[in-house]
Amino acid sequence: MNRFPFPGVLVFLLTACGAAFQAPHHAESVAVAPAPMEESGSEAEDDAGALEAGPVDARLGASPSPEVRHIRTGHVSVAVTDYAPFSRELEAWLSAAGGFVSDASLSHVDGEVSHASLTVRVPAARLDGLVGWTEERLRVESLSITSRDVTAEWVDVEARIENQRRAEARLRGLLDTSTGSLTDVLAVERELARVRGGIEAAEGRMRVLSDQVGLATLELSVRVDRPYAARVSPTFGEEAAAVFSGSLSAMGRTARGLGLVGIAALPWLTPPALVAGGLVVIPRRRRRAMAVG
Repeated sequence: MNRFPFPGVLVFLLTACGAAFQAPHHAESVAVAPAPMEESGSEAEDDAGALEAGPVDARLGASPSPEVRHIRTGHVSVAVTDYAPFSRELEAWLSAAGGFVSDASLSHVDGEVSHASLTVRVPAARLDGLVGWTEERLRVESLSITSRDVTAEWVDVEARIENQRRAEARLRGLLDTSTGSLTDVLAVERELARVRGGIEAAEGRMRVLSDQVGLATLELSVRVDRPYAARVSPTFGEEAAAVFSGSLSAMGRTARGLGLVGIAALPWLTPPALVAGGLVVIPRRRRRAMAVG
């Protein structure tokens, strides 16, 4: 039985795979048929004029330019009178536009001005509409919109995925038809695992790019002019606990105050107390001395 020249094919295939990974973009050769030597006058002139006027890429059959891809982001700072009406209107607008609030942080303190930070995702084509809505319905304090072109990265990732999938197919075909040694088979399997890892990484990056291109991101910073006031009525148990706690606190403050008053009065009361004690003790001693005598 003739053995399949596995090692040589393996080296050739791995070299081809490496070249494919390093050069994802390659030009295709196009065969251009020679023009006839003789043509009728009007048709030949028309064809020559079209050839001179048309772009070189079109004459060579080159692929059209890739679709432009942008990642659009923005940041808007607004001020509102009340947060609840603003939140309801924003949710209604996003529901109609196919957007959503991905992250939200709200700070409510009774008697103080509230602040909120919202991360809004909307279809990229609706970002301008959302910005226009904020400018029309709210008081905008600052606004910035940025757009980053990721067309080159998009095309590069697509090419890497395509090339690595072709390399994966060739490696799988080589494994299916090979009669090489176990060492050679393991080498191909390791290369296949490396290629498969590259495909998964590129596909993951493409999913991220697709999400960022398809959905624009708008950061909303909201300041509420009217101070927040809690409107929740306490229960009877909560009121009773608050009254009892207040009574205990008042009792403690009263006892503390009386103790401080006593301490403050002690220096003033000591001399009169000594005099009064002497007036009581001295007569008693004299009566005792007279009684003994």
